[in-house]
Amino acid sequence: MLDNLLPHALRWMRFNQRTFQSLPNNSSTIRNALTHDQLSKFAPTQERDIDGHTLYTCEQSAQYQHIFLLHGGAYVIPALAGHIRMLKSWYQLGFCVSAFDYPLAPNATADETINATLKAYQTLIEAYPNDRILVVGDSAGGGLAISLLQKLRENGLPMPAKTALLSPWLDLELHKAEERQQHNSEVVLHLEGLRRCAEAYAGSRSLDDPLISPVKADLSNLGPMKLWVSDSELFYEDCLTFVERVEAAEGSRCRLKVESGLLHDWPMIANTSKARSTIRSVARYFFKMANSASELK
Repeated sequence: MLDNLLPHALRWMRFNQRTFQSLPNNSSTIRNALTHDQLSKFAPTQERDIDGHTLYTCEQSAQYQHIFLLHGGAYVIPALAGHIRMLKSWYQLGFCVSAFDYPLAPNATADETINATLKAYQTLIEAYPNDRILVVGDSAGGGLAISLLQKLRENGLPMPAKTALLSPWLDLELHKAEERQQHNSEVVLHLEGLRRCAEAYAGSRSLDDPLISPVKADLSNLGPMKLWVSDSELFYEDCLTFVERVEAAEGSRCRLKVESGLLHDWPMIANTSKARSTIRSVARYFFKMANSASELK
């Protein structure tokens, strides 16, 4: 499987050599793919302003299932072409799709990003009160998704019907990632670059703050989730710990799908058969109606 992804891995290694060495200071030079022009190529697109940042929605004529994507990018990189591909795929499968161009470090810190994301979610549920909201977060967007769930729980707001996490970044202290790097051939992530991004994003908060590193949070009453991760990526151990803690928490459930030998965030990075299969797997998970017996303890 890794052989099939080797060309993509080599491209990402070149990208990382140019990019991670100076992140987050050069993040503004990376082109943002999340634009009206890109989305309107495959669907009518609505825009809503959230404190100077745009919430995009591609509506269906008869919508009910509604995906809300929080993109990855180490909290400093905007949405990339792979995120648009995922949105397009889910839209073509019948979902209404929304994505938030949330504030990025170093121009914003976690407090601003999480609060803006909360406001975007509130805007979404007010605009589409009959829709079944389904949250997706990849990489850093996965961590942000769990921070959002914590805020919803604390404020007594409606939770999403389900949450899908793709290679989520859940521990910004990176202790287990550092241990894994010594015995790991990770080609997408760069540990030193991640450390700088984590510090820029955290701002005045400690890296072990539950809103910064959700693996350390109270994970009760967050609803049903499913997590996809590869056993060859730096975040693998953190993802296992997260799932174990969720399964031990009341009112939460997290199914786990482990792939072997794939790149970090493979559904976004490469338009391969495995990436497309995982994107469809997320859709199947969302289409299955939640019920108390199968989804929550």
